[in-house]
Amino acid sequence: MPPRRARRASGRPPPMPLPRMLRMRVTQAPPRRPRARPGEARTPPRWRPNDPSAHGLHLGLRANGDPAARSMIPWHPALLTVIGFYSRLPVPVAGGMTLARCVWLLPAAAVAIALPAALAGWGADWLGLSALAAAFVATLVLAIVTGALHEDGLADCADGFWGGATITRRLEIMRDSRIGTYGVLALVGAVGLKAALLADLVAALGGWAFVVFVAAAVAARAVALFPWVGLPNARAGGLAAAAGRPTGKDFRIAVLMALGITVVLTVWISPLGTIIAAVAAAASAMGVATIADRKIGGHTGDVIGAAVVLADLSYLAGFTISVG
Repeated sequence: MPPRRARRASGRPPPMPLPRMLRMRVTQAPPRRPRARPGEARTPPRWRPNDPSAHGLHLGLRANGDPAARSMIPWHPALLTVIGFYSRLPVPVAGGMTLARCVWLLPAAAVAIALPAALAGWGADWLGLSALAAAFVATLVLAIVTGALHEDGLADCADGFWGGATITRRLEIMRDSRIGTYGVLALVGAVGLKAALLADLVAALGGWAFVVFVAAAVAARAVALFPWVGLPNARAGGLAAAAGRPTGKDFRIAVLMALGITVVLTVWISPLGTIIAAVAAAASAMGVATIADRKIGGHTGDVIGAAVVLADLSYLAGFTISVG
């Protein structure tokens, strides 16, 4: 065969080069598996249970800007991470996983978190305690299971929002572990109102009121993601900043999951109550986000906790009005 220069001098057109994508595929093709010899059994490809591409149960979502967060994560450790953060239940939590990557499973975690309190309240009602006593049992057990995480946020927001004149001073008050007059009033009012609303539901629905109690916990925690997703961090440090920030897709999936769970739990009790309660909880979370934006210019972990408590109260109030 004549050399390349000789071929070009002869007048023949040079051979067309391979397209770039084709060259990449040719040069980067993985090595083939050796063929089995005659008489040998062909070994099937090895299945790797820990490989995200090996099966379809990895439904994790992407976090903002983190290349490692773009990979799919298993639902089981994500669920345990959410339960471990939002409660004091003794669950193993996997390392190297931020809360923001897992909050799309918050509605499912809320069922596990609220179920012990609902069973305790139902047991108190079954034993013959009054509706108010059973409601207080469920309310206090839920506070114990969650470590009063959300109630603490409500008290801090009440003290900071109305106890400080500037954004800096409000954030300082919210960081302070001591509780003030506004915080005490907010805690007493929230716990008492929740027990009263649940007592009305127990009087009207009996033990089925604690199903609504679980639905309220699910809806409240889902809609409370709104200030987390929609507002910037009010300060660089803090719990909310360390936990990352969920994406809009995380928020939408959490809301849709919560909607499905609450509908399954309550639509057969009162279809109208399901709608009114959901709208009331969403409006409450949006109201908390609006107030936080005006008072401190963003969100903190306390703001998310306050949104959970007020959305929970709004859900119970909406359902109570519909069945009253």
